[in-house]
Amino acid sequence: MVIALGAAFATTDPDAFEQHARPFKDVFMVIFFVFFGITINLSGSVSMGVIAIICLLAIASKLISGVLTGLALYGSARSGLEIWANTIGRSEFSIALAALYGSPPVAVTIAVMVIVTSLVGSFAAKYSNSFARSFSGKGRRHGPSRRVHAGH
Repeated sequence: MVIALGAAFATTDPDAFEQHARPFKDVFMVIFFVFFGITINLSGSVSMGVIAIICLLAIASKLISGVLTGLALYGSARSGLEIWANTIGRSEFSIALAALYGSPPVAVTIAVMVIVTSLVGSFAAKYSNSFARSFSGKGRRHGPSRRVHAGH
């Protein structure tokens, strides 16, 4: 129902609608995350080892999919690393699914995974260029030198 309502409003002027709806979206998103966080109980329902493994799998699988996407679309693993660095922190939909359909241990695991991938994503996006350079095994690259000659 909500998707149909959004589609109906989108047929008007999308830019104007987004401008008016953005404050409400931001408020409701904060309320959702606060109430989801309140429902999480970290006291012993899932072992931290299992959560750590799932976090590592999430980071690795996003890295692999980013690199494969970069290779497929741009022919470059470096582009894939940039894709990974800018999308790794995007897991909000996982929280919504865990809140709606998951058991408490699943919700705890997903919540911690989202927090970890968000933290990794913050650093990955900031340092993606240096990470891509070190991953490709190349040092700092400079373009060809250009000399400006008078009269040319």
